[in-house]
Amino acid sequence: MPGEVVDCMYGRCRVDEVRADDTVKCTPLSWRLAAGQLPVFYLNKESVKPATVRVGDVVKCNFGGVGSVVEVRKTGDYVITLANWKLAQGQSPRLYLQRDSFELSSGLEEGGKGVKSAKQLQREQMTFWKESIQRAGEKKNEANEWFKKGDMDKARELYLEALTTCTQNVGNEMDSLPDSLRADVFETMVPCHNNVATCYLKQQGFAEVVSFARNGLMLARHMEARIGQSNVWRELEARGMTKDKLTKDWIKKSLFLLSRAEMALKEYDEACNHLDTALKLVEGDVAYEKNAAELRALLLEAQKERKKQIKKEQKIWGGAFEKSKKEQEDGEKVEAKERARTQAAAAAASAAAAAAAAAQTMKGTNSSGSSDTRGSSPSPTGPGFDASLYSKAYMSKLLKKDEDEDEDEGAGKDSAGGGSSDDEYANWTIGLGVAAVVAVGGYMLSRWASSSRSK
Repeated sequence: MPGEVVDCMYGRCRVDEVRADDTVKCTPLSWRLAAGQLPVFYLNKESVKPATVRVGDVVKCNFGGVGSVVEVRKTGDYVITLANWKLAQGQSPRLYLQRDSFELSSGLEEGGKGVKSAKQLQREQMTFWKESIQRAGEKKNEANEWFKKGDMDKARELYLEALTTCTQNVGNEMDSLPDSLRADVFETMVPCHNNVATCYLKQQGFAEVVSFARNGLMLARHMEARIGQSNVWRELEARGMTKDKLTKDWIKKSLFLLSRAEMALKEYDEACNHLDTALKLVEGDVAYEKNAAELRALLLEAQKERKKQIKKEQKIWGGAFEKSKKEQEDGEKVEAKERARTQAAAAAASAAAAAAAAAQTMKGTNSSGSSDTRGSSPSPTGPGFDASLYSKAYMSKLLKKDEDEDEDEGAGKDSAGGGSSDDEYANWTIGLGVAAVVAVGGYMLSRWASSSRSK
């Protein structure tokens, strides 16, 4: 197809014409003859193939216009910087496209107007990054002045602007930045996060303190893990950065701010952990003895508050557990009493039934007309023996009477302040026992009467 970029034995060429016999007329894109003349090649169709996309190639996108390839990723994606328009802040937009979303350009837009090369675009992008980082540094320095004057609102606003400038303009391009610019970003981001947290602490915005101090700590810890390995760290060292400044100043400050906010939020476990870590960073260093003393005092205070909090929680939960335990024990007592009552009532009913059967037997014996009255013992049917005492109806009345008496007695004791459910239960059990003894005695007496008559 005319205008398509292809690879052939002469390098990368632009197709000018495809003839009827499939001869491809093309011209090279990257070289000329000695006199500056542009050569023309007539090649077989089989000797040309679609060009492989490389960094620096000028392409035309399906949307966005003309741009240059700045990265070819292993995943098959292509990073393309557009050349013919910019974002509001002057930054050239980047596109992340698949191969079928653009085509290689011969280097000329429609109408023959030239486009910027990849190197030109990269230079412009680098300039934009440098200017953005420089503006962020200026905002940070201005914020420092307002902080010294005590205007926390203005200082915080400028610190946040510095952070926003870094994150929006270069935050997504960190992998593309040279080491010097990455070091600039690091030196801006960590102090600004800590300083925003300090402003919020003075204004009692404790949740915000935790958020910004934690971000500053994360960035500093990330660099600490790469000391001696990272090119960015070597760049920082060349500027005067030391391990002590990173850990005993920046990291310690992040930990201190975190712990202060956590104590205000009554998160004493976290506060103790952060204070202990900060103290270990500076303890034993004469240059940081004042900081160490302040951290020790704050750690002691946090530990005391933590103990108070634990005791309070134990008291709250301990009372709940004791109440639950007492309720369980009371329930078990009630169940035990109910079981005892049921068992005693069953025993009494069984004894009453036996007594009634014995009385029925004696009644049958008396009706037989026997008049033998051996011995001086009273007759079972005479004045000395009342069979109704052992009847089932009488036993029921006796049990009911015992219940009523127990209830009356229990009510009287309760009204006097000395009654209890245990006394009521004891009286109930004694009543059932007496009833059972009377019933069994009647049964034995009836057996004795029968034996006497048979003699």
